Amino acid sequence: MTTIPKVPPFIINLLSVYSANAINGVLGIVAVPLVVAALGNEGYGIYSIYIILASYVSLIDCGVTKHLIRLMSSASDKDKQTKYLQMAFGWYIVLSLILICMLPIFNYVVIDRLFPVPGQFKSAVHWIVILSVAEYVLAIPIMLAQAYTMSNHEFKRYSNFIITTGFFRYGLMFLGAWIFMNPAIVVLFLVSRRIFELIFMRLILLKPPKSAWRPKINVSEFMNILTNSSVMSLAQFLQISVLSFGAILVNRHFGVAVLGNYRAAFDLASRIWFFSNSIGVIVFPKFSQLLSIRNERESLYKKMSLWIEKSWAGYLLISLLAIICASWLLPLIKLGNPQIVSFFKLLIVGLCLNAHTNISYEYLLADSRYGTVALLSLAVLIILSLSYFPLVEIAGPYAIGWAWIVSQSVYAFAADELVLRNDSAASSRTKQLFLKVLVFFMTFLCLFPGLGLWPINIYYLAPLALIVGGFILLRDIRELRLFFN
Repeated sequence: MTTIPKVPPFIINLLSVYSANAINGVLGIVAVPLVVAALGNEGYGIYSIYIILASYVSLIDCGVTKHLIRLMSSASDKDKQTKYLQMAFGWYIVLSLILICMLPIFNYVVIDRLFPVPGQFKSAVHWIVILSVAEYVLAIPIMLAQAYTMSNHEFKRYSNFIITTGFFRYGLMFLGAWIFMNPAIVVLFLVSRRIFELIFMRLILLKPPKSAWRPKINVSEFMNILTNSSVMSLAQFLQISVLSFGAILVNRHFGVAVLGNYRAAFDLASRIWFFSNSIGVIVFPKFSQLLSIRNERESLYKKMSLWIEKSWAGYLLISLLAIICASWLLPLIKLGNPQIVSFFKLLIVGLCLNAHTNISYEYLLADSRYGTVALLSLAVLIILSLSYFPLVEIAGPYAIGWAWIVSQSVYAFAADELVLRNDSAASSRTKQLFLKVLVFFMTFLCLFPGLGLWPINIYYLAPLALIVGGFILLRDIRELRLFFN
């Protein structure tokens, strides 16, 4: 009697998180055109400021959350996990008080320095800053419960929580946008979802020990954690700055209406992250566990080499298909504005490269190479800036799209090399590098006719690029199962 092979827990966890993020990804795709239609280009541009601010406010914890997951994943002792949670909770309370006290400064920096907007929008941005801080305070128990759940590999619970709260998030967003047509009210509705999440947290997520909710501030122990996590926080801060800097540049040089078009294209193209973020959630605690065991490191190098090759080809093929389909697909979802379509074609290439690099990014963080990640992210931010300013005179607002492609190409090649540098098989790495350059060049070549910058029909070039990329993706594909064991 034949036995059915047991499905590895990694696969089960991955499918669970993929399913949750896929549902949220579909909701996000539906959300962008609907909210743009309700708020208009300028209103969506103002709303996008909230998305950026929320990302930055979440980093105020100096990387403690990420470091907390790493520590708890490496420690099966529940008493140790409880101690880490207590220290993190105490830190979050202190940070909340600091954030509230600094609100006047945040308002000045955001409204007068980062996002100068016309007078009629300043009140909305003012309330968006306040609501972003309020959301962080409300989310503290949720962040701790999620960290505890992921550290103990309870990804089914985490996925169920993400699905449930995702429906509330997008439902409240639609409701606020279509009833009030005001970006500040939309943000208010989004922040109010945290109240529902507190209820679902208790029903769905793994419950931390009751003693975990007794905050402790042990200065000496916490400084030790902060020393390690602050460099991680710097890396995350620079990473978010790379993602957000384009919006700041576009708003400053071309105004809030163009910002709305840029962010509509960006938010739609960034749905590709549901692939990369799903596996990132799973692999970070797994990498943290494996890299702490010497015998597992060499095996992990080989698995990473194979994954990087397939991921590179797969994401660039997705970007190529998106470039081909964008001209007729975006108008079907009411995003047919030519500027949005052009932004989308450029950004999807850069965002796919960014999505590919996510697993290398998680690997480097799990390996405690925080300084390396911070320096790499800083270099990418500098390259983004240096690419944008010369191109803006030539390409106008589309300069940010080209700058994204340049910076993310460097980021992807460099991050992959940092992960694989300990692999002794130099010949296989050279071959892999050649294949990566080949599929990247062919995708990049198809972008020019896709944007109407080269008088050749993209349908003549695209089949060859798809064949080459498909061959690289499918060769030795069966060995990819090693990554999931």
